[in-house]
Order: sequence, then structure tokens, then C-alpha cells
Amino acid sequence: IREAMRLLQAEGLLEHQPHHGVVVRSYSAEQAEEIYRLRSLLEPLATELAVQRASDAQILAMRDLHDELCQAVALQGAQTGVAELNAAWHREIYDASGSSYLKDFISRLWTALPVRAIWLTRRAAQSTSQHAGIMAAIESRDPGEAKRLMKAHIDFGAVSTTEHLRAIGNGQ
Repeated sequence: IREAMRLLQAEGLLEHQPHHGVVVRSYSAEQAEEIYRLRSLLEPLATELAVQRASDAQILAMRDLHDELCQAVALQGAQTGVAELNAAWHREIYDASGSSYLKDFISRLWTALPVRAIWLTRRAAQSTSQHAGIMAAIESRDPGEAKRLMKAHIDFGAVSTTEHLRAIGNGQ
């Protein structure tokens, strides 16, 4: 149980509060907006660098993850697996950027607002459609287009996430 709680804390889902113990962490729309503002700057940059630096094998790995994600979304089955595939696809791109600092900052932002935990299934099809455009730009080695499309994708996620948090009462 302790190990499970430690993993949930690492994912940003639980937090320790003095005199209360471990509690489920809540997120406000304002916190999400701040995190997405930073993601919208860093992730497109990482994508641009990845297009410039990725090996053919890395691009093939991105393609494989994208295809697997599209199949999972089409099946509409194991949604928890879909969220993990989405995160893995993004990580694969950011790993190919070749910037350890950039990857670290992005990883911290994904942990600050647990993207996998708030994956919105109602926007999964649109998200994978956006991924398809990003993949096409990566495969054609167009860093400017890949960067532009990743920014639009992150901005779309920001709107969806903050609207969702406000709808469930976490907006302030």
C-alpha cells in the first residue's frame, strides 16, 4: 500500500498535508492554465528540435506509438491504456529533441498537472487527429510545421482541460 501511495504521489495524484496525512490532490483551472502556458512554449520547441535531430529509428518509434494510440482510441476500450499511449507518444518526441533540460522541464509540467489522470476521452479522437498532422510534419522533416501543430495541440488541450476543471467545480 505504501508503494502504491508513493507512486500516486509521484504521479501528482496524492499529496501529503501536515496534520492531515495523504489526501487526493485537487487542481484548479488557474493552475492548469499556468501549466499549459508553459507547456505551450516548451513542447513545441522540443518538437521542432526533435524534427531536426531525430534518427529514422526514432521517427519510426513515434509512428508506431501513434498508430497504436489510434487503434486504442478506435476500440474505445481500455481508456487508461489510451492515456498512457498518449503520454508515451509525447515522450518519444521530446526524447528525440536531444535536450535533457527541456525533457526534464516538460516532465515536471506533466507531473505538476497529471495529464494521464485527466485524459479526456471525449476529445481523444480530435487529439489523435491532431497527432496525425504532427506526425506528418515530423515524417516530412518540417520543423516549423511540426512546432506550429504541436502548439495548436497543446493549446487545444489547455482549453479542454480548463473547461473540464471549471465544469466539475475546480475553477476559481
